[in-house]
Amino acid sequence: MHYFCRQLLLFIIYLHSEAVSQILEGFRTVKTEQGFVKGRIWRINETQVQVFLGIPYAEPPTGRRRFQKPAKKEPWLGDLLALDYGPPCFQFMDFHTKDRYSGENMKRQGEDCLYLNVFSPFKPESADKFPVLVWIHGGSFLAGSSDTGMDLSTIVRNIISRGVVLVTLNYRLGPLGFLATLLPSNKGNFGLWDQIEALLWTRKNIAEFSGNPNSVTIMGESAGAASASVLAISPISKDLIHGAIMMSGSYAAGWAVTKERIPAWSLEKLFSYLTCKEQLLVETQQLAILLDFESNGHYECNFMKKPMDCEDSLNSYEKFQCLSEKADFSDPTMRRAYTMALGLSEVVIDGEIIPYDLENWLNKRSRIPVMIGTAAAEWGHKKAIYYGFDSYFDVGKTSAWDLIRQIMEQSAKPYLNFPTDNETLDIITDATFFHYALHGVNQKKWEMANFVHVLQKVESDIEFVAPMHKEVNMYNQANQTVYVYEFDYAPSGRVIEEEWTNLKFFGMMKTLRIERSSRVKKAYHGLDHAFIFTEGYSSNTYFTYDQNDRQLADTWSTLIMNFVKYGDPTPTTVMNVKWLPSDSARPCYLRISLPLQMMPQLYRWKKATFWNDFVPKLLQHSTLIVQRSRDELTEDERLQLAAFKRAWWALWVLVAGIAFLLWTIIICIIAQKCLDAHSKHYKNVIVAEDV
Repeated sequence: MHYFCRQLLLFIIYLHSEAVSQILEGFRTVKTEQGFVKGRIWRINETQVQVFLGIPYAEPPTGRRRFQKPAKKEPWLGDLLALDYGPPCFQFMDFHTKDRYSGENMKRQGEDCLYLNVFSPFKPESADKFPVLVWIHGGSFLAGSSDTGMDLSTIVRNIISRGVVLVTLNYRLGPLGFLATLLPSNKGNFGLWDQIEALLWTRKNIAEFSGNPNSVTIMGESAGAASASVLAISPISKDLIHGAIMMSGSYAAGWAVTKERIPAWSLEKLFSYLTCKEQLLVETQQLAILLDFESNGHYECNFMKKPMDCEDSLNSYEKFQCLSEKADFSDPTMRRAYTMALGLSEVVIDGEIIPYDLENWLNKRSRIPVMIGTAAAEWGHKKAIYYGFDSYFDVGKTSAWDLIRQIMEQSAKPYLNFPTDNETLDIITDATFFHYALHGVNQKKWEMANFVHVLQKVESDIEFVAPMHKEVNMYNQANQTVYVYEFDYAPSGRVIEEEWTNLKFFGMMKTLRIERSSRVKKAYHGLDHAFIFTEGYSSNTYFTYDQNDRQLADTWSTLIMNFVKYGDPTPTTVMNVKWLPSDSARPCYLRISLPLQMMPQLYRWKKATFWNDFVPKLLQHSTLIVQRSRDELTEDERLQLAAFKRAWWALWVLVAGIAFLLWTIIICIIAQKCLDAHSKHYKNVIVAEDV
């Protein structure tokens, strides 16, 4: 009994200490350009912080503002209560709908979603203005929000207490944010324009929140990093930002910016699906779970209860107008089904945010210091099932080659931005297969787990490592400061992955939460987020912090906040290490782990060289070889080809003649029938004869 009481007392003391660590001290009202905003003042871990949530930075992008650049927010009367996060934008993937921090708010998602949040030091006795960090969330341009994976206590400890103001924002997602209209006057990129509008709001208003408008750094992860990468060089954002941090994302990635090919979420394609002129192709197995659990009625076509009502013969502008007025994205099953069929949203080169001569622009106009890096094993958390393995077995040489060929089609083709037919892709597949899987050994089979690691490395290098190197090289050519890192810290404890599955009990669907535990050897995509904004939580995975994790979080946050404040992550050494910028004469990177290590060359530079130098040259040569093999025919082959062409044309002439004859016969038969029909009206008429 004594032991039980003692444990209960300790538990009560623990709860009390947790409760008093966050103390609401009052409210503060701030005047912005649009009107007064009322937020809270908290004392968290002995740091006073003012928090303003759900501030609208633009008019709702609904009605006539849909598929348009954001409109500046109009003034309001009275105090705007900035006490709760604003509604998230419509989600087109569901991996953040169960987020530990934003999951409840996700239930409010909609099109009226352009809100931002401000967290800043509260020092009423001081007139100091603090540097500003603007966070752009990731999520494949399809998911996420300003409060995804955001723990207030951790934010205060890692950011606010170090004298930095934090701004987080929502931006439109999926087709609502990244529909590629390809119209001359309105090409798309609405989600990027939202980010720019939020930066404009920050420049005009952040001083009232103790922020310095002349010291603004943008930071993003994954799609947020690709956004930051674009904004860092865009002429539109020239005076709005003064530094950029890109965590696992780059404008150069094939998944981020569409260059020559038609984007997946194009106006023509989306219009065809929404009007049911074209059927949506989605794997049955993927949709079965969604339909069983979330369908609330009969879908007439393409997961819509009613097709979008538009005329058949419309030009592109008229299709755009009809889409703007009538498209309905309110059904979550429909949104996810379209994502399954169309894939990731992408940024387009529009000539405004992104100049048409992007790489030349970067060489000449890069203007701010940047920090850029990747995780040690970006896709290291991808499971075997993602690659089509539903059971454990050895992988034969043919199957292994086919799996790499799929990655060439899905990832390499968009990244290389080079005309690639099937023959050329086969050649690239051969080179990749030899480089990653064979290593000069005539291996005939692989253990499945080992070959999954090969596939993870191939995808990681194409989608993250090689694009990062390409961007770093561009900054080096422009003599701009660039700090390169590899995040190579994995927690020592077990990582828990949360999964939700839908099961049917007695005819009713129930959602069950499942936890899967594993040990992680290398840092994977998004893990670095768990050391800045939370204590071990990121995208439905979490782990329990130990002393090493806290030390890493403190070190990582110090490096980032130093860069935000000084443009240099180590104005003084951190853990006895000076982080040097990488340049052409002295390429280097910082390995983020315990301890920190400055490394020569660049992270996985051999693999980046393979994709950025060797494969493009191979493409050029293979294209010439294929073309030459088609052009250089022998005389006999030319005669055979000419004879084949003559026979082909003769066949088509014969087919056309037969078709003409058949149509003539059909017309004659129809004409005769019509004459017979007209004659029947007179059969019962008696013609009077002269008497």
